[in-house]
Amino acid sequence: MKQLYALLIGFITVLSTNAQQYQLDSVFRTYNGKQYVASQKKDVEQRLAEVVRLDRDNQFSEIKYREKTQVLYDAHGNYLQSVAAQRSADNSKWNEISKAEWKYNDNEELIWTASYSYRKQQNDWFAEDRYERLISNDTIVEVDFRNQNDGLIPVRKHFSLKNETGEVYHYETMIWNDTINEWEKSYLSKTFYINDTTVVSRENYVWDENQWRNKDKEAYELDQNNEKTGNFTLYQAASNGNWRPQSRFEEIKFSEEKKTFSNTYQWSSTDQVWVLYSQVQVYCNEDDQVQDVLLLELDTGSNQLMLRGEQMQLYDQHGRIRLVQDISHQDGIVTGTQHSIKYDEDGNIYREDHYEFDAENDTWKDIRSTEFFFDKDVILGTDEGQGVMDFFLLSEHAYASKRYAVKNVKIYEVEGEKKVLSGEYDYFYSQMLSTSNKH
Repeated sequence: MKQLYALLIGFITVLSTNAQQYQLDSVFRTYNGKQYVASQKKDVEQRLAEVVRLDRDNQFSEIKYREKTQVLYDAHGNYLQSVAAQRSADNSKWNEISKAEWKYNDNEELIWTASYSYRKQQNDWFAEDRYERLISNDTIVEVDFRNQNDGLIPVRKHFSLKNETGEVYHYETMIWNDTINEWEKSYLSKTFYINDTTVVSRENYVWDENQWRNKDKEAYELDQNNEKTGNFTLYQAASNGNWRPQSRFEEIKFSEEKKTFSNTYQWSSTDQVWVLYSQVQVYCNEDDQVQDVLLLELDTGSNQLMLRGEQMQLYDQHGRIRLVQDISHQDGIVTGTQHSIKYDEDGNIYREDHYEFDAENDTWKDIRSTEFFFDKDVILGTDEGQGVMDFFLLSEHAYASKRYAVKNVKIYEVEGEKKVLSGEYDYFYSQMLSTSNKH
């Protein structure tokens, strides 16, 4: 481990020790003796970030570089260019394989992007597709291109109209016909508002036989103050083009009991009534935290709602989740999983245990355990300058950190009465010079 990490020191640039912001330099992941490594660095002045991935069969075998990605970004952290490369078969050099580019307007809105693949024989970049976006105060025009016969041709165009508050009320899609070299209408969506802000309904259409035909529709219910309630109805176009009810969603809140029922109805064309198809019951504790969730679905045989799934969440005295239990009921068979979480005195998660429900013995079977260890030198805080920068999101366990950054993670599989180490993660950090150029 130490030997491999030393080889990566030349790759990683430690900027300074003046500030309390840290960067995640590398992650070592070990499974069944094989080691996988991802190392990243970020040059703040050049606005360039890079990640390299490598592996080796065991701690004594040769290091094999696999792939590398470099990202160039602007002062706002927006991606400008990304280039991916793979290591040659003899592990001697990098061969570029793909590239992506982005452009933005003065408002930091994406207006152009393209992707390329590298053609080794021609020694050039081959444009595979491109996306262009033209934005004005009241319109947005988007065009997709793809490569055909070594040239980019248009494929699809989207045209949006915005109201005075910036909300889109007209969205139209056209398809390029390369036989006649013209745009053909394909899809249209119209959104209707109150005061140009609150959505009342949305109607979707398809172009057929030189006219727009109804496809589907969403109608939203408002309260007495013209605010959305969360309730809505979906319609499908009938053969004659008229709107036909299909399904309806309704949320019923019982404030005093701290519970909410979410009902889904299906329209019965035979009886011309709404039939309750499923229901989700949510129960909260005294602190308004979700504690129990029940899922019921209509059993067509008995025509009654039957319990299909349930979830229970328990919290500690600090309001943190300490246990999550999921149970499924299907065709008389009960299955389930359980996940327990333990915290240290600093609020870091130091252990997670996973269980499966043993229906035959009506008990929970321990299947996996994860233990977390922390780097006491990497102190996290609530200020902007007290965190860990992870440009390529390499960390899979940052969620466990509260006071300190995760240093080591051990994953055990339970086999009978024994715990067997199946995987391990090691995280390495360095301090950064400044937080003013955070992406």
